[in-house]
Amino acid sequence: MEQGYDGSRWLVCDNDHTTDLDPLPEPKYLQERADD
Repeated sequence: MEQGYDGSRWLVCDNDHTTDLDPLPEPKYLQERADD
């Protein structure tokens, strides 16, 4: 449950900032954070 909560929250913040800056590090960041 913790992973889903943290992942969902980060997705919104990262998606908004990453999409505007670099759409490439988006999936990489998500994978690293989801694995953590």
